Amino acid sequence: MRNRILLAAASLCLIASLRSGAQPLLATASGPDRLCLRLDTGGSGAEWSLAVNKGPPDLRLVREGETDVLEMSSLRSSFGLQRRIDLDLGRCHVMSWRWRADVLPEGGDFRSARTNDQAAQVYVAFSPTRAIGYLWDSSAPEGEVGDLPSVPPFMKVRVIVLRSGARDRGTWELERRDLRVDYERLFGEAMPAVSRLGLRLWVNSQHTASGAACAFADLQFE
Repeated sequence: MRNRILLAAASLCLIASLRSGAQPLLATASGPDRLCLRLDTGGSGAEWSLAVNKGPPDLRLVREGETDVLEMSSLRSSFGLQRRIDLDLGRCHVMSWRWRADVLPEGGDFRSARTNDQAAQVYVAFSPTRAIGYLWDSSAPEGEVGDLPSVPPFMKVRVIVLRSGARDRGTWELERRDLRVDYERLFGEAMPAVSRLGLRLWVNSQHTASGAACAFADLQFE
């Protein structure tokens, strides 16, 4: 069984609406095996919501061939989209997505709170106290594992650097991760049998006072 999170077709006023503080809503029809992406600002029944830590968000949905793509640009800002998903994690624990880093934060490195900026980040929360982050970092080497700095004391976020530096900048890269394997490796315990996950797509460049830009597409669980 494959659960897809689809990016809806973009409207021309999306960027202006987000910047003006309006509440745009985009949706597509979805079959029983699909998870539909909606852009809104939260509330009852919301699918995706915009979360902002600092600065104005700059994001858009664009069409590339037959694929809908989420693009995000950061200028000394920190923001992203987040949602909760109901999922049979016992059956669908493999997550895949495509991402592209177009601008890397200058000197970004998750290993210090002062430089903790990335061109692109994907977070999966298993509970209010446990989450995994997948990073496209500017400096930390591929395969580097560590704790995300500056999180609440009750929360533990373990991260893996999947891409590093400018070698693959500007090109689409496919990632496929077994959440069960990653969880057991990072936390040293069995992955919990939860039926709801938290998901976050993020970009930030506020700590390095620089810029970042990325794109996401084809996010799914199988």
